[in-house]
Amino acid sequence: MKTPPEEKRLTNPKSISYTLIGKPIPLARPRFANGHVFDSQTKEKIIMGLQLNSHHKGRPLFAGLLRLDVIYFMPTPRAKKHLEGRYHGVRADLDNLIKMTLDTANGLLFHDDAQIAIINACKKYSREPRTEFTLTEIE
Repeated sequence: MKTPPEEKRLTNPKSISYTLIGKPIPLARPRFANGHVFDSQTKEKIIMGLQLNSHHKGRPLFAGLLRLDVIYFMPTPRAKKHLEGRYHGVRADLDNLIKMTLDTANGLLFHDDAQIAIINACKKYSREPRTEFTLTEIE
């Protein structure tokens, strides 16, 4: 008897996990100067892209629909060590963190961020700021 496609995906998903070391950075709005639009975060995107590229190790780009599971580990304030491991509910906005991650990964890990069909994301306090995420093919 054949295994239904849904069960195949759950038992043997094609997924890869990535870790970006450093404080998670939210995507900033475009900047305008002298009648031109420019990206003020080019340097940050290049650094993040280099980390992603070294983790991906020349694998082919994800081609199908994807699920993104991401945890942003935000720095714990020195005076508030009791927050360690708890959810983070202040700036930076979660949606802007996700946008920065997807913009950086676009073209490095997958063809287009429109391939992302499911997102599961949260922010937590940590002594070691970083971004951990997993991309899983869902079809």
